[in-house]
Amino acid sequence: MSISPPLSSPPAVVVTTTASFTLPFHDTHEEAVGGAQHALQLINIIDDNDNWEDSMDKILDQFYRKTGRQLLYSLMFY
Repeated sequence: MSISPPLSSPPAVVVTTTASFTLPFHDTHEEAVGGAQHALQLINIIDDNDNWEDSMDKILDQFYRKTGRQLLYSLMFY
């Protein structure tokens, strides 16, 4: 009888990649509408890429060419 799992088979580790984006805009109605449209464009560009984690530089470049806006991002692993 074993009280704890054997050390030879450690538990599986699941890593989830999460991206966080900051799209700066001025606090006006017009800027909020434009920011929402740009956020949707970014989501569509990411969705079009099968492996977005490895294509982030390409995605951000494509977003900048479409919108003329740069954004901040960070990748986190949980």
